Amino acid sequence: MQPFCSTCGAREDLTVDHKIPLTERPDLAYDLDNLDVLCRSCNSAKADRASDLGVYPSTSPTPPEGKAQNPLHTRGGDQ
Repeated sequence: MQPFCSTCGAREDLTVDHKIPLTERPDLAYDLDNLDVLCRSCNSAKADRASDLGVYPSTSPTPPEGKAQNPLHTRGGDQ
C-alpha cells in the first residue's frame, strides 16, 4: 500500500479503510484488495457520508481469533 491518502494525498495520520464495509463482507477483513489507505479526515468523511445514507450499522463484527484485534493505523508514514 502507498504511504499517502488515496483521496487527498496526505502523508500523516493515515488509517486503513475497508472498501467493502466489514458489516457487508467480514470475510474480506484482511484481504489486501479490500483495503485502502486514507487519512483520518477522509476516512471520517467517508464514514459520515455512508452513515447519512444508512449504509453502515453502528456495530462491527469481531475479528477472527488470532487476527489483529486493534485498528491497523499508522502515523506519519510509519511502516
